[in-house]
Amino acid sequence: MKASEMREGQRAIIQHIEMSKTDKKRLFYLGIYEGGVLTMLQKAPMKDPILYFAQGNQLILRKKDAQNIQVEVI
Repeated sequence: MKASEMREGQRAIIQHIEMSKTDKKRLFYLGIYEGGVLTMLQKAPMKDPILYFAQGNQLILRKKDAQNIQVEVI
């Protein structure tokens, strides 16, 4: 499942991130990395962007970036 397909309140473990090295590094510093836990908090009215919670940080990702993050719901 992709992170963009998660429902509000759902928690998931990040399995794989399909992005450039630079983008992966940026996400790593925000708390999004393979093996980490990601919680989807809220979607904007038009479904883009999406608010997530990861490793103590609330962060907003655009849908196109969230589609590159593979997760497994727990």
